[in-house]
Amino acid sequence: MASKLPEYHVVCEGPTDYRVIEAALAAILKGGDFVLQRVQPPESLYGGEAGPYGGGWKGVRAWCQATQAEWGSIDQSRQASVADLLIVHLDAETAEEAEISCAMPCPPASATVELLKHVLLGWMGDVTIPSWVVFCIPSKDTDAWVLAALYPDDDWVSSELECRAQPAERLLNKPEKLVRRREGKLQKHASRFQAISPRITGAWDRIAECCTQAKAFDDDFSAKA
Repeated sequence: MASKLPEYHVVCEGPTDYRVIEAALAAILKGGDFVLQRVQPPESLYGGEAGPYGGGWKGVRAWCQATQAEWGSIDQSRQASVADLLIVHLDAETAEEAEISCAMPCPPASATVELLKHVLLGWMGDVTIPSWVVFCIPSKDTDAWVLAALYPDDDWVSSELECRAQPAERLLNKPEKLVRRREGKLQKHASRFQAISPRITGAWDRIAECCTQAKAFDDDFSAKA
């Protein structure tokens, strides 16, 4: 009888973040087979809907708080989960939101990330990070990892990339067409992020070398997987 593939669930801000995490796991697990499911926002929804909790960081918060309300904490919810590990993603730029307001001077990126971990734990109802949970907190967001993967010669990549606000701005007008500006706001194309996933996987070592929080995610996941 074939052994069960490891199964990982992801709570994240949006579909493009999910694609980046998926590509990172392919590198960390060195091509090994695994099952990945996005539980927030739900994978089953179409037409831009983000599900009952909404998208973005508020969707992550709402999902965590709803799960806490039902089970007492994220850790206690494991009894109802088939996941071997739960990945909880939150961009470090969330610390700058008025409702959170815990941003610290950068560098180092880790100063803000450590405070955001406590914010996440509060939403989850846990005192410490559960043994089956891995935090993924890119600085300032996952687009920094994408920029490092696709454009290693970009000036931002070689100079405090993790402290640069809105790295998606650097992806505008690039051949991959990952990002566009519409009505003054940046919009990302999830399908195009999926298309460049192999390039993120192939460049993961470089990403982890220049982005401390990518390395932290790699280390934390590898230790628990």
